[in-house]
Amino acid sequence: MKRTILLLILPALCLAAACKKDTNSTATPADDATFFKVYQDTDMIGSFPDAIFASPDDGLYGLWHDYRSTRYTIIKTDAEGNIRSKSDVPANDFYINEYPAGNNHITFDGSCFYFTMLNYTSSGNYFCKVDVDGHFVFKMSIDSLIPEPYSVSPLFNYKDQQNNILINGSYTDTSYNDHPFLICCSQDGTVLWQNLFTDSAFSGYGLHNISQTPDGGYLVFAPPSGSSSDLPSFFYKLSSDGTFEWKKMTEDGAYDGLLCLADNNFLAVTNSNPVEHIYYEKLVLMDSFCRTKNSVLVPGFDYDNTSYASLYSSTYSGFIQKPGGGVVLGRLFNGYYFQNLGNSRVSLGHSTIFDISTDDLSVRELPFRQYGVDLYIAAMGITADNRHLLFAGMIKSQGNYHPFILKTDLNEHF
Repeated sequence: MKRTILLLILPALCLAAACKKDTNSTATPADDATFFKVYQDTDMIGSFPDAIFASPDDGLYGLWHDYRSTRYTIIKTDAEGNIRSKSDVPANDFYINEYPAGNNHITFDGSCFYFTMLNYTSSGNYFCKVDVDGHFVFKMSIDSLIPEPYSVSPLFNYKDQQNNILINGSYTDTSYNDHPFLICCSQDGTVLWQNLFTDSAFSGYGLHNISQTPDGGYLVFAPPSGSSSDLPSFFYKLSSDGTFEWKKMTEDGAYDGLLCLADNNFLAVTNSNPVEHIYYEKLVLMDSFCRTKNSVLVPGFDYDNTSYASLYSSTYSGFIQKPGGGVVLGRLFNGYYFQNLGNSRVSLGHSTIFDISTDDLSVRELPFRQYGVDLYIAAMGITADNRHLLFAGMIKSQGNYHPFILKTDLNEHF
């Protein structure tokens, strides 16, 4: 995905007493943040945060890659965001599957990362476990689990309530028919069960978003594959061992995010078409049978009457479910801003965070954007004590792209 990033100059702000000034940052921390750090070291230029997680000792772990190469690095920080160690992952001929953003393609158990990788040389897909020092614990072939696939496209990597890892996506058989797949593995790489959806009723589909339901089963979004784009999209309900139970055709097209709630309702986010000069995303609250209970449009870009936008991507960055109810949604816009008079074009990169009530879908934009922080938020997380939200991404500074981490107080600001 093309990543374009626009830095808006931060205004001078008074720091809250709880915020420690970061001398390594080009930006002054906002007074609603525990810390906001931009990492300026030369070897950090171009490092793109794929995931951010809390460590057991109150520090942070990040899995970052250099977007100019295939170098992956595990970053360890202390509780204030100061980098304590960097460990390169020895995977020069691999890249981590990066769709979607926001920790949805990478999981973490406190000591190891789990993700899927594509080998450039063999074009094989692997499910991998890497410790925090960058060492591979195992590298398991996904392709070998599917009989004679023509191609395999793993997408999501989801850790369920039993701490098992679920890998889903689509594969093409030797007759060039697309099918979804879902594989459940324990944390030692043992395959517990798999569903390859070989029945012709599932032909032409893949699996994207997945979330565990209160009964221990799973709800999965199943859009049509690229070669079957004229087909409708479905939600599949699966049992705890991956057995298909029922499906329901969706009403709102493609869903970027999916989150099952404790009350048997679930929340989804979907892209909506541009309306005049405004680009929206829609939040949809549904019941356990996928019937829409409520929906709301999330505000997007608004352009004046002398310009228009050609937006090529509106990327969901992640859902974080708050312990007291409600969710935090991250969203990134990519696009180009064109002047009607003339041929000038300015790249846009614009991230926003919204606090959303799951009772009535009321939406509140979070305050740090009002301070002028216009950043590319690539990953989101929450600390083990559920007191702080974590955001990581990139910002353009002095002509270069630098990674940043923002840690905010959940109870005070959300």
